[in-house]
Amino acid sequence: GGGEASSGAVSSVPTEEPEVKTAEIVMDFAGDINLDDSWYVMDALHASGGTISDAIDPALIQRMTAADLCCVNNEFSFSDRGIPMAGKAYTFRANPENVSILQTLGVDVVTLANNHVYDYGEEAFLDTLNTLKGAGIDYVGAGRDRNEAMTPAYYELDGLTIAIVNATRAEKNIMTPEADENSSGVLRCYDTALFEQVIREAKERADVVVCCVHWGTEYSYTLEEIQRSTAQTYIDAGADVIVGTHS
Repeated sequence: GGGEASSGAVSSVPTEEPEVKTAEIVMDFAGDINLDDSWYVMDALHASGGTISDAIDPALIQRMTAADLCCVNNEFSFSDRGIPMAGKAYTFRANPENVSILQTLGVDVVTLANNHVYDYGEEAFLDTLNTLKGAGIDYVGAGRDRNEAMTPAYYELDGLTIAIVNATRAEKNIMTPEADENSSGVLRCYDTALFEQVIREAKERADVVVCCVHWGTEYSYTLEEIQRSTAQTYIDAGADVIVGTHS
């Protein structure tokens, strides 16, 4: 058969839109938790009979345990060792057995970058890490060295990768040690550079990055300007959700 002359034109092929992941995920977040047996919270628990369902509405506990991911701020040490940090008005240390309360509440991961996790020194701090690990609860924002303190927690939920990252800038008089290359402590974000690095690296691996920051002024409802400006910094670095604790 006879052929037709070609004009040399190339027909365009529509470019496929990238697949958008969709999911239904429930993530629960709670603020500062203190399970020190000498503090008001545990006084109330013991006064109600010592069972967490007698102190917290069982409907709330069910809601927490049913969540795909539950995160709280662990603001104390789990240990029976150590001595209170000198110069601190309040220091908190809980019986390691109290970690069962977090398990009952369905806690999957805790944030440790705060101003009370190191209240009883390094021994108690390391006991805290070991207690949480033994209970099957992940932690972020602190560690045996800077590398561990900067390591996000990753979760695969309904086809999405979720990253949790954590840092602190809550102390006006800075006393809680900062993790270094060879020393334990928390991840600080007074200078945001390291935390920005954590967020950027998490964003490379995760679909959603949850950025937990311990910051602000205690007993105040007034937002500090530094919270606004650094929140934008974290958003620019890749944070999708920002959760604040402390104030």
